Amino acid sequence: ALSESIQPFFSELESDTRNVLFALSRIWCTLATDTICSKIKSADWLLGRLPEQFQVVIHKAKAFALGLEEESWDEIYHLVKLCAEFIRHEATLLSKDLLAHADAHKGIKIDLK
Repeated sequence: ALSESIQPFFSELESDTRNVLFALSRIWCTLATDTICSKIKSADWLLGRLPEQFQVVIHKAKAFALGLEEESWDEIYHLVKLCAEFIRHEATLLSKDLLAHADAHKGIKIDLK
């Protein structure tokens, strides 16, 4: 179910790359930590879980969001879709595991600092 709900993001990956990457990172982070975090905080969380080759993608997204660099994905766009697919895959696996071991009393915190 999660895989299907994430799929529409991929149609916007080319036109809204940074925000799609942040949305995907927030989904995975929320599933793993039971906490809804800010875009930057979820990206920081994600960096510790990504293969090294994809970390540059998230570092760029953060730099663009913080206004540290002018947004251009041309140099690394070949990694963007692979990175997004990796995040989707990992979030989907975690989602399936969580559903198999569902806890009706589990709650989600919000940390947007």
